[in-house]
Amino acid sequence: MTSSYLLRHAQANRDAGIREAECEKAAMDVKYNTDTKIEDNSRAFKLQKANFDKEVNTAVSHSDNITRFFSLFLIASIKTRENDLVHFPPIPREGIFSFLS
Repeated sequence: MTSSYLLRHAQANRDAGIREAECEKAAMDVKYNTDTKIEDNSRAFKLQKANFDKEVNTAVSHSDNITRFFSLFLIASIKTRENDLVHFPPIPREGIFSFLS
């Protein structure tokens, strides 16, 4: 083997090593950029989900309040009618059929 062959072989190995390192760097850059995008999207999703959960909880709370209010309204209405019936003056027994005589 001649020295020029060894020199070219060494330069080829050097160039291949440099190219391999460049490719590995590019691959790592892509990986890190992809990981960053995944984390950004994950954070955005969690924030969007939290906002959605907040809206749902607000709607459920309003619904519960409306249900409670309507229940209290019905109970008050029933009690008012019960009180009206209790305070209605009794009809004398002899007066019920007085129109028949």
